[in-house]
Amino acid sequence: MRSRVVTLTPVLLAALGLAVLGQGRDSKPDDKAIAKLIRDLGDGDFEMREKASEALWRAGSAAEKALQEAAKSDDIEVRKRARDILQKFATGQMPDTPVAVLDLLGEYQSAEGNAPRRAAVLRRLMVEGKAGIQAVVRMAANEPKGTGDFLLTQIAAALPSTMARIEAMGERKKIDELVEMIATRSPFGHAHLASWAKSTGTLKTWIEELDKGDGRVATWPAPARHMALMMLKRADGDLPGAIAAAEKAKQPNFVEALRIEAGLWTELAKAGPGDMNDPTHRAGLKSTFLRLAGMRKEFTESLEGLRELAGRDHDDGDRLPYSAKLMLLNDQTDEGIKILLATNHRALAFEVMAAQMRHKEAFALADQVRKAMDRDLVDIEMVEARIRWLLGDRKRSGETFDRLAEELKPGGEPPSWFEALIENEILAGRRDSACDHAARPFPTGDPGDWKQRLFTKLYPEKSGEAGAWWDHMAGRVIEGGMAGRLKLIGQILAGTTGRLKASELLGQVEEKREIPEDLRLAAADLARRAGLGADEERLLTGGKRAASRVSLGDAKARRGDWAGALQDWDLAETMEPGNPVVQVLRAQALDKLGRKPEAAEARALARRLPLGLEGVRSTLVQELARRGFRDEAAEHALLWLACSRPGSYEAGNAHRHVAQALARAEKYSASAHGQQVSLFRILGREISFIYPTAYVSVPALIHRLRARGQLAEGKVDEALAEMATCQKLMPRDIELPILVFDELAKRGRKAEAEKLYATALEAHEALIAEFPECAWARNGAAWLMACCRKDLERAVAHAEKAVSLNQESPGYRDTLAEALFQKGDKNKAIQSIQKAVDMDPKRVYYRRQLERISAGNPATPRPDENDDE
Repeated sequence: MRSRVVTLTPVLLAALGLAVLGQGRDSKPDDKAIAKLIRDLGDGDFEMREKASEALWRAGSAAEKALQEAAKSDDIEVRKRARDILQKFATGQMPDTPVAVLDLLGEYQSAEGNAPRRAAVLRRLMVEGKAGIQAVVRMAANEPKGTGDFLLTQIAAALPSTMARIEAMGERKKIDELVEMIATRSPFGHAHLASWAKSTGTLKTWIEELDKGDGRVATWPAPARHMALMMLKRADGDLPGAIAAAEKAKQPNFVEALRIEAGLWTELAKAGPGDMNDPTHRAGLKSTFLRLAGMRKEFTESLEGLRELAGRDHDDGDRLPYSAKLMLLNDQTDEGIKILLATNHRALAFEVMAAQMRHKEAFALADQVRKAMDRDLVDIEMVEARIRWLLGDRKRSGETFDRLAEELKPGGEPPSWFEALIENEILAGRRDSACDHAARPFPTGDPGDWKQRLFTKLYPEKSGEAGAWWDHMAGRVIEGGMAGRLKLIGQILAGTTGRLKASELLGQVEEKREIPEDLRLAAADLARRAGLGADEERLLTGGKRAASRVSLGDAKARRGDWAGALQDWDLAETMEPGNPVVQVLRAQALDKLGRKPEAAEARALARRLPLGLEGVRSTLVQELARRGFRDEAAEHALLWLACSRPGSYEAGNAHRHVAQALARAEKYSASAHGQQVSLFRILGREISFIYPTAYVSVPALIHRLRARGQLAEGKVDEALAEMATCQKLMPRDIELPILVFDELAKRGRKAEAEKLYATALEAHEALIAEFPECAWARNGAAWLMACCRKDLERAVAHAEKAVSLNQESPGYRDTLAEALFQKGDKNKAIQSIQKAVDMDPKRVYYRRQLERISAGNPATPRPDENDDE
């Protein structure tokens, strides 16, 4: 089939006698000459028609308007020839287009139907000089609707990796043009526009034009203009304006989502949830709106409707019945547990009870299931074994785990609960036993298709690194067979191999003729954890991926070689352009080198690069937070929120990150609101918490933040009510008294502060009395006492016991360090926190704790525990 677009290759151009760049172009004809050439398109002489076509094409944009009129001609020949020339212009094939660009345009057209290949060619075209980006802009502007959506979506995806080079060519305005086109014709165009406008400081200008409906947006359809206004006003912090725009766009779901963001609870409660087919979801949202609006009587009455629906909504395929979820998220824990029990989700009920320190009830429930030999017995026994292990009842717990493992038959198909067994053992801290049991069904040492599933459970968040080591060890004789191999990988990833073993392992890696890049990165991480910096840098220097250069730059930055770090980060950008994290790292190095203007531009580029790509912005925020770049993470979280669609999962996730930044800035009420808005993503059926304990811990967090915010506002009685709810939800919560103790005392409510402290401490010490080997309870009690600067002798004793019970936890050593520091034993505190740093060198928080303790002032505020790398 003939292609819709005619491709002019350099050979064809030469055959036609047409000029390419630098080959003697004629001067452009004037309007009179163009008019004659248009008439000549219909001349009776074929050669005259050919010469006219050639001359009009060579006239380029000067002839474009006349050709557009000629394309409407009644003369078939004139109309056809005019349209052929315009089609070449539309695909970027202009008379002065360089040969390299023409080649790429031809390659792009020939790849029709091959989206990945077209995307790759498009990226090359966009950075092929000014002519390349100009050709792309022409293609986008002239592509017919329908196909244009696809092209513009490809352009939006390509912009992050090409933006820096386009701007370096001085073609920033071309990006503006593309974003403007993308705004109305790409599926996520409004998100791209909101992100671009906010990151370039042009929000106000765009909003003004959209409000007036003139300038660049004069031809936009009204719905598209209102949708853009909704996104831009929201990005500007004008939620009432965004709501009004969403109403004009006739988007009720966005209206409701924006009202939630604005906290218009009374308005939402009166209006009720939007139209939906799910009566339980609708009832749950209504109850939530009523609770948040403070309409207690109506809220209590609404719960009756939820109870009725619970009988018809036992299980929707989610991890727990939806009606139970709604009860739990609305502080009705007992009601939620009742539904879980009635619907045979007893293992989940057990977990919630345990989170609330209701261990006797939980264990009684397990005994009841055991007595009846019910079908969910294995599920509840695994959870019970994990909880007992963490409480220090290791004998009984180990017997249960080992008894279940006996049912794993060597060479047989693992039972349905196999992965849950491994997961529960890992969560309990029984890593070696988990490895033994994971290997049991595979006597040949080959888990086959089970490998990735097992690694996901054995090495959470590090399954990729585990896979690299597993493949590397293939064929090597390792003591203990498959189980020994799994254990060794666990030690490598945890950084507990010791320097000698680490050095031996690294030597084996470097013996390979070709080191796989995943293994190279994993080995470099091992070298860092073992304190073998020279080995780390040598491994990374040979890397062929940008990730190796990023890590090498990190290594050089840690030893203060900022010039070397910048060189590696520059190379990483060249190898894989468009990573905003690299731009933030470059800015850090440029600052250190005194090149402030360049640092500012790198940071600005990092803000622009991701456009409205939510996934890219999400990864950026999480990576910055992991590295301890708190301020940058907070700034980028706002940009992420600006480009996310109201009510979406990504919007909820962005709200959570913004809320965390607000808490660090001591804006507690705003943080509580952000966490509450974020929680609405869980109120749907599609999304659930991974761990059931979050159904009480997250609502408790919101009440804790709200209480602290109300204290700051002088609303002490309201704050005390929030504290009571928080403690009811999570009696084990030590963060509440830590957060509010000093503020309560400052406001003359020392008695309430002492009571709050005593209640939390008594809950922990009662648990310790029953389970003396419970390391986490001792650690929690010690942390509470140390942070409130009370009972410091007991704090040190509890912390020392916790460390002796679990010597692999750097967090417990941090607690001991804080208790010693507050008690006045600075030297021992430094020794303890140094061990935590050595055990987890990537954790930014531990390093900042070491700096704080070394400085010697116990009154200095602790660093943020969420700082991480």
